[in-house]
Amino acid sequence: MKCSKCGFEVGEYPFCSNCGNQVAEVPPNVVAAPFMQEDFEEQESLQLKPKRAKRKKIVVILAICLSLGVLALVLSLTLGGSGKNSARSPARSSYGSGNSSYSRGSSMSRDDIERAAASALYSELLSQNDRGIPFSNRYNLDSTRYSIGSITEKRNGGWTVKGTFSLYDDYGKYKKSGTFTADISEYGFGTCTIKLD
Repeated sequence: MKCSKCGFEVGEYPFCSNCGNQVAEVPPNVVAAPFMQEDFEEQESLQLKPKRAKRKKIVVILAICLSLGVLALVLSLTLGGSGKNSARSPARSSYGSGNSSYSRGSSMSRDDIERAAASALYSELLSQNDRGIPFSNRYNLDSTRYSIGSITEKRNGGWTVKGTFSLYDDYGKYKKSGTFTADISEYGFGTCTIKLD
């Protein structure tokens, strides 16, 4: 038997499986509903919902992971600091006991004062230029060697640290040397002046 509406071969069924048209009389004891396009779309959307839900769940998980990664990066940069311009101390070649009037009863240890002086020296070297070219481009500041000559405690608090330093290029070849004087506050902050030989 063929459907009178679309011409599709329906066989013995009372409804066309192509368009849903009723092609034969339905016996009274059989309950049947015509096959409608809306039913097909609803059934198809029900099958796609689990896939969409799974995909949405994956997107949410990825968004959360990305947010946590960005948060961790911001916190590490804020609290820890990293990168070439952070206050890293240059390598130390000697501790240089020198003639020191450092007071053992102060709030900062000798190592803390030396670290503050090294940080001040490194910051000063980063700000220097040699014939218009920044020191950080001309010299390998991470290879800078320094030696503490003396640590003198100031009357109004803080310390004056004097010493020498040597600059090297990227290949480890000695380039220049000089002296430095760092003024360190009682809180560990410092400024530095350098004089190249």
